[in-house]
Amino acid sequence: MLLADNGKIAVELASLKKHDIIFMDIHMPVMDGYEATQQIIGGEGLSSQTPTIALTANVVKEEIDKCLAVGMKKHLTKPFNPDQLRLVVNAFA
Repeated sequence: MLLADNGKIAVELASLKKHDIIFMDIHMPVMDGYEATQQIIGGEGLSSQTPTIALTANVVKEEIDKCLAVGMKKHLTKPFNPDQLRLVVNAFA
């Protein structure tokens, strides 16, 4: 498991290694999760086909739609419980 302190680092890490799943926080410094996701899936990196899951406390329909519009595959609302996390991971296993 790799952790990125900001969206720019997330993009860099995603380009270096193929990941099974990416959990993307929406509100990060330097580059937000929307832009980071667009760069990851729109690029030539090793994780460009990796499912990206939005992590956010926003439950407003417009925010969920925006996550899906930039290419995220699912939306997981924070805080989440282990069962919710398991369901998302199993959906892409």
